[in-house]
Amino acid sequence: MLQHVKRIGIGVTASVLLALGGLSGAQANAATDQDVSPMGTCSLGGLLCGVVKNNSASDDLLRITTDWGNYNNSSTWRALSPGQSSKDIGVKDADGFYVWSGCSAYYGGSWYTGPFWKKVYDGDDRNIRLDCY
Repeated sequence: MLQHVKRIGIGVTASVLLALGGLSGAQANAATDQDVSPMGTCSLGGLLCGVVKNNSASDDLLRITTDWGNYNNSSTWRALSPGQSSKDIGVKDADGFYVWSGCSAYYGGSWYTGPFWKKVYDGDDRNIRLDCY
């Protein structure tokens, strides 16, 4: 899905440039037929990134990953204190977050019970509240 979103964004950009006379048809097609960036980076030339915030009412640290393809690798993990966002700790593109066993997370209007990892797509700005029991 992430690569599909990236291709759509590049396709739209290529279409706009084509319409303005900045690309030939062959160049526009080439831009949509390739992977445009590796995992762990932002889309659209670094403009569209994933952001995660640990809500100030959270009970615990929120673990995030900077590389969804390697989310089980602890070298990709960072911890957000309650009230802290991924941007606050210098993470340009957050790719996912972890909800601990014994915790529930509130986001998108619903509660979800851990343990689980949740993907964060480029352009997402997630405010997560952890309630641990």
